Amino acid sequence: MSLSNLSSQLSALSNANTTNSGFAHPSNRTNNESVGRGFHHSNKHGHAVVSIVNDPTKKASVLFEDARRAAEVDVGSLRESAVGALGELVEGISSWYLLHSNGRSSNNGGSSIEERREEIHHAIQSIYKSHVYLNPTNGILSNNYLSNFERGTANTQQNQQVDEQVDQLMTLLATCLCECAPPSTAADDEHGENINDPILMAVLQVVEYLIRHYQIHARPHTAHMMLRTFLPIHLMYPQLFQRVLSLVDLTTAGGSVGNSKSRKTNATMSGGAGTWTFLRPFAASGAKPINAKGLAKMAARDESLAMVLCDIGKRSGEVCVLEGRAVVVVSDNAAGGALPVRKGISAILSFSVGILVEALHIQSTSSEGRGGVRSGGVITGGVQESLVRKLLPLVLGACRSGGNGAQDGGYCPEWKEWGRLTASSLAMLCPLNGDVKTALCDAIVEGLPKMEKGSLSDDGDDQHMEGYNDRISTPLVDDASSALMALLAVLGSSHVNGGINGNDSSEHDDENDEWKYYLPMLPPGKDGNNNIVDYMGCDLP
Repeated sequence: MSLSNLSSQLSALSNANTTNSGFAHPSNRTNNESVGRGFHHSNKHGHAVVSIVNDPTKKASVLFEDARRAAEVDVGSLRESAVGALGELVEGISSWYLLHSNGRSSNNGGSSIEERREEIHHAIQSIYKSHVYLNPTNGILSNNYLSNFERGTANTQQNQQVDEQVDQLMTLLATCLCECAPPSTAADDEHGENINDPILMAVLQVVEYLIRHYQIHARPHTAHMMLRTFLPIHLMYPQLFQRVLSLVDLTTAGGSVGNSKSRKTNATMSGGAGTWTFLRPFAASGAKPINAKGLAKMAARDESLAMVLCDIGKRSGEVCVLEGRAVVVVSDNAAGGALPVRKGISAILSFSVGILVEALHIQSTSSEGRGGVRSGGVITGGVQESLVRKLLPLVLGACRSGGNGAQDGGYCPEWKEWGRLTASSLAMLCPLNGDVKTALCDAIVEGLPKMEKGSLSDDGDDQHMEGYNDRISTPLVDDASSALMALLAVLGSSHVNGGINGNDSSEHDDENDEWKYYLPMLPPGKDGNNNIVDYMGCDLP
């Protein structure tokens, strides 16, 4: 065969028309096998590589329903819309903090409402329209990068810097995304899903530009960021979430960004390739969205997904601290510097801890298979020790939040509650030894706000006590009550109460031998064997 004939055949193949113009077909025999394999294989929206490279009439999109409509908008217009959308988010968030700031300024002066509004607006703008993103030299939303940056020609360091900025921006956008009101049941669009919420549209405009110019849907690290951002609203906007799934290769999405040191530090929280593969059945058109129970079951089977859920919660708590400290809206020094928590941040934290606790419960009730732990040739049910070891540092750090009071600039109270709830669940579902329980109790106590010296009279005079009671605020009482409940849960927990599964322990000649091969964190017996000794609680710290 001559080279000319081969060239003509290849040219004919590349230009061949299909019966479904505008759609990209996978290499598989059935189109169903391509679902959830990313824009390389998408057979719904026309987001295939061939379409994007060779056909300027098709562009990958999360804002538009098909690739042809997306291509009608040029990338320059998308950038302008993204910058304007960030301004709208700044206005909305600033208004919320103004409403919850009680009119106080950062210098505790008597500034007017207008001065306070300007102060808060400037503080929030410094976060969302940061010079990092709009830096004329290397900001991902700058005109310079619009004209001169290309993913394919950029070196590794430049791409890594872009990924780090995208990571920070997507973390902020996730908290805004959950600010959206649930769609109306009377939505009049063709999918029965109203996406005209101004906050949602602003977030999508920013993400649209990142998809078009930086191909964040096509790179494993940034694809993971997209999934992490949209996962908390998968039930609220199922059609939108399916659109995101259709763009991403779920088999490769995962990993962390940053230098080698930060990647090693964040590797546990970011998951790896294959973490999101379980979503492939839910990416098909018309498929029912995965519910909370199903997501918890997958997290129980895959600890990397459980850690991603922790990462989602931790990041939202960090956004709360970042915003709260910037606007200096410390609710009350006596309450330990608790910062106000926006609806979006609260929703993400509730989503994270709710799924995580359910996953722990599912593991604890599993007696065999992937939900159990194999050790010494024996499969035992219960929470996997590897997951417990990864959770403990996070839980201890969350419980200690606010221990220094307002001296550290404030803390996110709901992140602390995330830690207390998880600590209680671990203690009740896992046979932890006394040292681990003591560490949990210490962390809970250390997280209590420190009272001012001399607040309580040593002589117990009623007059002093009355003044002291007047200074006790509602947030302080709520925080102390929550801490007390967490302490009682940890100290009163006993995975084995009166023998295995509540039976009389006299039925077991070998002291609780069914737990013999379980967690190495349990203390050894007095005879040196790895038998469980009494671990029913510990002394108060």
